[in-house]
Amino acid sequence: MSDSPYEPANLESDLDSGDTPPSALVPVLWALTSVNALLAALVLFLEPDVESFLTYNLPGPHMPDAFKHLNQNMPMTMILVATSSALAAWNVMQRRYKMLMPLFAGPGMCFIGWYMTENWDDPSWFHLVALTSLGMLISCAITAVLMSSQNSRRRNK
Repeated sequence: MSDSPYEPANLESDLDSGDTPPSALVPVLWALTSVNALLAALVLFLEPDVESFLTYNLPGPHMPDAFKHLNQNMPMTMILVATSSALAAWNVMQRRYKMLMPLFAGPGMCFIGWYMTENWDDPSWFHLVALTSLGMLISCAITAVLMSSQNSRRRNK
């Protein structure tokens, strides 16, 4: 088989190979994961008042309860964002691009469900954060199980 650009490539072996990623991608992934972990740690330790910040800094009219209960949900959301980004970075570094689908599907489906059912006259932003956090929690768990099952299959070969 020749290396002609007109022949189809063997994508399965390219995507699932354990080769190292391009060297330019590693620092970017490390930086993004580190920033997410740092933000999660800051939210956990500083406990910022997100509700007041959004109420006073977002332009336009909104109901007084539009940002209610965001402060209680923000630490868990930031932990899940950091975990999701770490799983995504690890999968990209291992060139397991198929493992990114569950990470995107969970929060994506929850966002679409929120978008379709939200009362736009008085939106509750807590519902968006809560549903997206739930989607991230489930997608992180599913991705971790898939990664461990794929690792055990590779060890058994």
